Amino acid sequence: MSRPAESNGLQVSWAAVLVIVYICSLPGFVMNFVPLLVSAMVASFDLSEQQSGFIASADMAGYTVGAVAAFFIIEKANWRQLTRYSLFLMMLANVISSQVDGFSALLVLRFLSGVGGGMMTAVMLSVIAQMCNPDAVYGLWFAVMSLITIVGMALFPEMLEKAGLGAAFFTLAAMLVVCLPFLNALPQGASNTRSKAIAPAGNKPAVLLILASVFVLTTGIGSSWAFLGQIGSAAGLSVEQVSYSIAASAAGDVIGGISAGSLALILGRILPISFSCAGLAAAMLFLMLDKPSYLLYTLCCFAFYGLWSFVLPYLLGALAELEQSGRALSLGSTAQGAGFMAGPFFASLLLYRGG
Repeated sequence: MSRPAESNGLQVSWAAVLVIVYICSLPGFVMNFVPLLVSAMVASFDLSEQQSGFIASADMAGYTVGAVAAFFIIEKANWRQLTRYSLFLMMLANVISSQVDGFSALLVLRFLSGVGGGMMTAVMLSVIAQMCNPDAVYGLWFAVMSLITIVGMALFPEMLEKAGLGAAFFTLAAMLVVCLPFLNALPQGASNTRSKAIAPAGNKPAVLLILASVFVLTTGIGSSWAFLGQIGSAAGLSVEQVSYSIAASAAGDVIGGISAGSLALILGRILPISFSCAGLAAAMLFLMLDKPSYLLYTLCCFAFYGLWSFVLPYLLGALAELEQSGRALSLGSTAQGAGFMAGPFFASLLLYRGG
């Protein structure tokens, strides 16, 4: 496991790759928890569904701001230090979140946690962008994130019942602490040979098109995903059934991420992206059925997880290929955060108007 993953002068050990995908997974872990957190906030904190949706959007709004900030400083910043500061910001915001229950306080704290997550993810994506096969590493990232999510969501109902919603935020903070001893495995900055590899002028339209695609896709996913728990409740499923369905279907995330990494060099990108978008649309349509069954609900969750983690590695890999300095990947992270912010926000407005 000591053999490095090398790309044009940047030496990254396999241990560092595992640290990178774990760190990348933590903001996504929060995002995956959104359906259950929204339901829990409605039940535990006497917040409306609309307020809970806005809190979910605040996390993604902070994520977007953090990713944008990283875009401007990523070339000159010390990556280890920037990651360390981002981790501390996320840890502090989540520890305090575990102790409060008001709408305004949670709105601010989730925004600050998102800022740390956005900057941290942007740094990790910049490292991945300089590797030989970024699609495969992105796929590994989604697979690791889903494994963490499976464990977390399987334990969430009992944790909520025995310790309350604050325990979920405190657990996330503890998961961040685990990263600190391993930060020295990260490179301190971009390799000299690739730090100037800004996208050629001819590639910029393609970069902009991919960024727009990431934003539109994640907006659609986020609008449904944030309220997936409420959709299950409206179908007559219990909290335990919803939690276990989402946890079990997270196996699709593992399959999707691993498949993206395995097939990236075989199928190209157009066919997998087209297949994934069609499958996601079909899952959304089935969720629109009046009171879907427990089995159908679980299958739709499975498709959501699997295709979500299958398509995004291809889009991010295309960005890394077009622009190898890592700055476009920061914008890709921004587009993801903006989409997952916009999705719950507009869904909350629609929910308020029409249910």
